[in-house]
Amino acid sequence: MKQSNFLEAKKELAAKISACCVEYNKYVKSKPYKEIADIINTELKPLEQLIMSCTSLDFFEERKKKGEEVQEFRLTAAREVFIKSMDNICKILFTCKELERDFDCARMLERFEIPNWKNIRPYEYFLSILQKNYNAFREQLKTMYKQGKSISK
Repeated sequence: MKQSNFLEAKKELAAKISACCVEYNKYVKSKPYKEIADIINTELKPLEQLIMSCTSLDFFEERKKKGEEVQEFRLTAAREVFIKSMDNICKILFTCKELERDFDCARMLERFEIPNWKNIRPYEYFLSILQKNYNAFREQLKTMYKQGKSISK
């Protein structure tokens, strides 16, 4: 995916996922598979939203890294949508007992905005671990997006 076709690719993926969900929901409603429909609506929709919000955030962050002009309100909005999507997934995992406690993702990510945290020993110790795992999480979401895109073709 390139910057020039980001919006087109995003719309295309969203349309394919939505079309799949619509067709699958029709199938599920015609059969006695209400449990599957509930799973799709409660677990997969939030995951789709998380992947798409991560893709949007990556788009704006990459543009900013390249020195291109990015309106700050767009980057802020993309971060807020991503954090809200992460919170939704955390709530689902907490409800299913996959997480021991509920997380405040916004508060957790605000720690990265502490000035010079890499030079402060206690912050560096804990936040470097958090940042490493956060980056791995974002990379996994990118991989899921790419694999979903290749499957839908």
